[in-house]
Amino acid sequence: MSYTEDDIMHENGAFWVLRERNRKRGRFDFFTYENVGTHSVRRGTFALADEADSLRRAIKDCDSRAFTAADDAWGAELVKAYGKAACNARYDARGTATDRLKSLYRVREEAGRACGLLADVTSRYAA
Repeated sequence: MSYTEDDIMHENGAFWVLRERNRKRGRFDFFTYENVGTHSVRRGTFALADEADSLRRAIKDCDSRAFTAADDAWGAELVKAYGKAACNARYDARGTATDRLKSLYRVREEAGRACGLLADVTSRYAA
């Protein structure tokens, strides 16, 4: 089956939501995909009786997965920069965060706000 850009309902970093018509049920189902290099892998399926609820859940799943990926990347960079005992508050307070660490933190913070996991507050790293 071929898709158009109109079938992409939401994007957040490496994750996106696809709308696909279910011919048997006569309505749309929604799928969360992750971009992994040269292709995408389906990570979630939402096929509820209420299409609006399915879309809402698919978008929430997409945003949550994007936050988790950003948080993991930030945490890995923290450990790489400061070792396994890295405590972000302690090192950030000293002002020794690397540019990459600051960038990853901003991506994590933006993804967290998008899915409601983080409050809408000013970043600890000013732009």
